[in-house]
Amino acid sequence: QPFLLLRWSSQATPPVHRLWILAPVTASPTGTSTMADELEFASVDDDLSDTLLDMEGELDSAPLLDTEQSTATDSSGTSLNESDATSSSPSSTASRNASFWSMDYYRSFFDVDTKQVAKRIRLGTLPIGSKFMAEVQTKGDLYGPFWINTTLIFVLALGGNLSHYIQTDSKEAWQYDFTKVTLAATTLYGYGTLVPLLLWVAMRFYLTERPSVFDLFCLYGYAMTPFILAAILCTLPFLNSAAQWGVIFTAMACSALAIASNLMPTLASTSSKTVFLAAIFILHAGLATAFKFYFFDV
Repeated sequence: QPFLLLRWSSQATPPVHRLWILAPVTASPTGTSTMADELEFASVDDDLSDTLLDMEGELDSAPLLDTEQSTATDSSGTSLNESDATSSSPSSTASRNASFWSMDYYRSFFDVDTKQVAKRIRLGTLPIGSKFMAEVQTKGDLYGPFWINTTLIFVLALGGNLSHYIQTDSKEAWQYDFTKVTLAATTLYGYGTLVPLLLWVAMRFYLTERPSVFDLFCLYGYAMTPFILAAILCTLPFLNSAAQWGVIFTAMACSALAIASNLMPTLASTSSKTVFLAAIFILHAGLATAFKFYFFDV
């Protein structure tokens, strides 16, 4: 609604009364502005003059513009408040279009929240279906894979030392084997980096459409989640060696099937899909065997 402001001047002869009509204008890019239209008229009676002065006092005591309800917009019709909020947080798309050697490029791979990570853990451990790759859609993150592998490193090292402690005779001195941490870190970080990278390089020769290397890093990282549960179960003192083998290879099968099922739609277009699938399972089986022999050798 327009705002009416009346002002009266008695310095002129005959007395001149000025009328301003103020209306909000939303086309200014710097904020809400006002536009005034002035009308002049002269020689009116004293009653009208008193009325104008009373209206002036009432209008001066009231706010001319409701700044809380008015929203400034730019020439394209976009709210300035919304555009400021958008510009304050760079989008993932813009970050991934940055240079490969800049920090902005990698920042987008850690731009995830708790709900996204929890959902990707659930989808990344399903042994059937390709819902994980549909969820990622070239927006794979490295936050989840990093912490899943880091958690698995410490669970393996702690579980391996605890398992060895349980087997140790009470009369013998026992010492914590810190090399289990370094070996677990080297194995998991190396496996989670080199295997997806080599798989992506092989796909370049056989597939025209393939997931990005970061999507493969993401898939392999989340697919390692079953090994965390397996490492915890293997520390239980009542599990014998055969039970530990069963637990570890169950986790291996779940993890490998999750990777294979998510890559199946991509591998279906090549005649070499059997080779790819066999490589996925053989490498995973080798990793599971290394876990058993080094960390939980009962």
